[in-house]
Amino acid sequence: MAKTIVDRRPTTAESLLLGVVRNNVLRGSAVWLADRAIWEVLKRSNNPPGVKRDEWLTLRGLIYSFDRVLRRGLVSEPAVRAFLRFARSRLTKHPAREAFKKKYGHYPPGFLAISPTRACNLNCKGCYAGTEKNPKTLDFATFDRILREMWELWGACFVVISGGEPFMYKSDGKDLLDVAEAHPEMYFLVYTNGTLIDEETAKRMGELGNLTPAISVEGKVATTEERRGEGVFGKVMNAFANLRAAGVPFGISMTATRFNCDELLSDEVVEFYFEEQGAMYGWIFQYMPI
Repeated sequence: MAKTIVDRRPTTAESLLLGVVRNNVLRGSAVWLADRAIWEVLKRSNNPPGVKRDEWLTLRGLIYSFDRVLRRGLVSEPAVRAFLRFARSRLTKHPAREAFKKKYGHYPPGFLAISPTRACNLNCKGCYAGTEKNPKTLDFATFDRILREMWELWGACFVVISGGEPFMYKSDGKDLLDVAEAHPEMYFLVYTNGTLIDEETAKRMGELGNLTPAISVEGKVATTEERRGEGVFGKVMNAFANLRAAGVPFGISMTATRFNCDELLSDEVVEFYFEEQGAMYGWIFQYMPI
């Protein structure tokens, strides 16, 4: 099958929109209008009321958080363009989505979660990753086909990457960033321990624009290293610094347990990660021993 080539150069409309986004005053008004426009679009869907509200709260949270990091100058222009493409694709009709609904009576999934490798460089307490002698890895051809068909058959462009550690992925001489480069129409949320995000990796992510890493922490220094290992917190701080310098929007991923549940949403932790370190968003997962 012939590969689809996506022109990375901004269109005239995108250039005008970028001008608005880069202007703090105009962007503030645009964010307010977008918040209301998103709700108007979502409330016309066939989803249950609670789902509509959850979708709206999630998207508006991302918009306001994106505004916050833009004001601090923490987002590269490729990352801004990729985020705008993703938002436009999510909120406008796509022929494949409409065809799917016509055939099956409902819309296809809006995103796909993929674990391209089970390999991991850490051995965190309670996690299956990093415990296998021969961790499996998805071959690049299959990975590439899944993403291509997801876009062509579903019109979906949001991909959640889990693991293992995604930045350990290697297949046929390709790594995760090669996958993202091959699919500029996609937007990738990557759950990662962050220890492998060096300056070079962060720089390339900033140039690509279509990835955002959610870096795992457990709270403060001692809590994080109790579960993840000595020295990990320092490596995470280095990753944050590299991402800020490269203009890559990033977030944090936390697992709530009986040991840290009171710490995760404390004022100290929230201020440290979101105000001092510049995280754009955060996820809290339930701890489920297996």
